[in-house]
This record gives sequence, structure tokens and C-alpha cells, in this order.
Amino acid sequence: MQSLCWPALPTAWIDLTHALHALWTGRGNPGPHVPGLDRPPTWVRTCAPQLAAPFAGTVAAEESSIATLLARTPMRAAISVFDSRDRKATHGTSQQALSQCLSVYDQFLRTPLQQSCTLLVSRSQTEAVDQQCLEELGRYRTLMPEASWLRDLQLQFWNETLEPLPLELAQVVAASAARHVLAEDTGNDPLFEAILTKLAHNPIQRRRSAPKRR
Repeated sequence: MQSLCWPALPTAWIDLTHALHALWTGRGNPGPHVPGLDRPPTWVRTCAPQLAAPFAGTVAAEESSIATLLARTPMRAAISVFDSRDRKATHGTSQQALSQCLSVYDQFLRTPLQQSCTLLVSRSQTEAVDQQCLEELGRYRTLMPEASWLRDLQLQFWNETLEPLPLELAQVVAASAARHVLAEDTGNDPLFEAILTKLAHNPIQRRRSAPKRR
């Protein structure tokens, strides 16, 4: 599962930063030794340590609070889904995922009054995978010559431990969607429900609630 997140308004990522700061302030700016920080990190904190920090150690609070942050941020997202059991699908997954997400983004830009981004930031993987993604972006440019926004789009890879908040949010979107696909019983999932409201295109079929036993 991979995701691409972009701002629907120019101030989207600034709004996200301000909202997180407000959460810290509202909780009294807890220090680094708040209860729970010494526990093994939850899946949310693994994906987004800064976004989850005010609620460290409580996965339910992390999920619901990040769901609120995501819902209030003027952004959109695209996700690509691959079955790891399909060898053909997993060959070049990162490159294929990039193309799928960019196709959704291209459709989004066709709606009126949308301004395209010029910088795409991705978590660095290996040098070989990063290079393949750059080559896939070049290939996608040749397939979409009418997409003028692609000519100005630059892809950069982030190597530092502390990632930008939008990149953390994109990791949460991908991980939450993957957990929904793989889980047998998702139950009430406010984070995934918030993600659904942001998807420009949803390739995931919603799970039906399991029948109640009598």
C-alpha cells in the first residue's frame, strides 16, 4: 500500500502544523517523559512520531486525534493497492504505485481552479528503488505529454530521521488503509473513516460488518 497526499489549499501543511501545535498546547505541552513513552511504539507512532507524540502510549487516542487532524486539514490523497501474493504485481511495486497515484492526481488537477504542486517528497528506501522511482516519473512524463504540471514536478527523497509532517501523514494514510484491507474485523475505525473522506479515488472496497451471532 502506498499513498500520495497533496494540499487542497496552499496553506494546508501550515494549517496541519498549527493544529498539531494547538494540540500540544491544549495538553499542557507534555514533556518527553510522559507516561507510556517507554512502552513499545504503537503502529501510529512508528509511522508518525511527531503527530502521535501528544498521545504517546494510547493507541486509541493517537488514532482518533490524528483522524481529527487529518479531517481538519484541507488535503486530498490517493492510494495504490498491490497484493503481495501476486509476484507480477510486486515486481516494481514502488514504481507502479507512483504511476497509479500520479494518475489520480492528474484527474484531480482537471477540476477547475486547482493549482499543481512542484515538489514531491518521498521517504527514501534503497538507492536502487529511489532511482527506479525517478525513472518511473520520467516514463510517466512520456506517457502524459499533455500534463504540463509533470514537467515542473521534482521528486526528492527524504533521508533524515525527523520527517516533514505531511510525509508522516502520508505514512499514516498508507498504513491505516493497509490495516483495513488486511484486518478481518475492522470495527469502528475513525482514522480510516477520515481517510475515506480525503481520497480523490477509492480503490478499496468497504468491508461489510460481520453478521452478529445469535
